[in-house]
Amino acid sequence: MNKIILENYNPQPYPIGEYELEKILYDYNGTTLILESEQHVVTIQFPKPIEFLRTSDEGNRIKTTHEILAEYGDSIKGYTLFKVLDSELSAWLESETFTALNKENSTHFMFATNNDITEIVSVNDPIISYKVKWNLYE
Repeated sequence: MNKIILENYNPQPYPIGEYELEKILYDYNGTTLILESEQHVVTIQFPKPIEFLRTSDEGNRIKTTHEILAEYGDSIKGYTLFKVLDSELSAWLESETFTALNKENSTHFMFATNNDITEIVSVNDPIISYKVKWNLYE
């Protein structure tokens, strides 16, 4: 297996921190992930159909988690959204679709939260927004 190459993905900045995957909504309107920390709710929306979705408990991805931590260590602490560059999943989808999907026309996204790893391959970038759950100074 090739090493996992991650690129931090934060085009619409949201606060870094420790997030939990609270919800995945997948229907004809697209795919939405809801992530929550103690202070923030982050909404990641793919408003058009996605090509692939995989989600699992991080305990079932021990090898992947170990490889990511061995490669990146604390440098990724607090970050949640990544692009996976030159991924095995993208190569598999390219083969499965007879190159209709390829790394030039789709992106492999990884959302790593405290207890889950969710991966989406899409030809469109997500729309990311966040809100503060409560104000510490109120």
